[in-house]
Amino acid sequence: MAKPKTIYLIRHAESLENQRISCLKQTFRSIRRFNLPDGKDVRTGAQLLNVAAQVDSEVSERGIKQVRERRLQSNTGYMNMVAQEDILR
Repeated sequence: MAKPKTIYLIRHAESLENQRISCLKQTFRSIRRFNLPDGKDVRTGAQLLNVAAQVDSEVSERGIKQVRERRLQSNTGYMNMVAQEDILR
């Protein structure tokens, strides 16, 4: 009998759009608690107003780190094959 294979499905890495949404949510959480939101969160979240930048947005710094971590896992023999889509993120 053939040894069973395990398939791992990995969602895309964090995109700049994901990061902007996270910052916007953090801004609203701060406001709901009657706290002044962090200026960086406000500025980053406000970038969501640029709708064109959200389409196929690039990978964030955190996303790059996520990709590197997955790549390291694949280089240790943990994964035998990696397949990916041909899109930005």
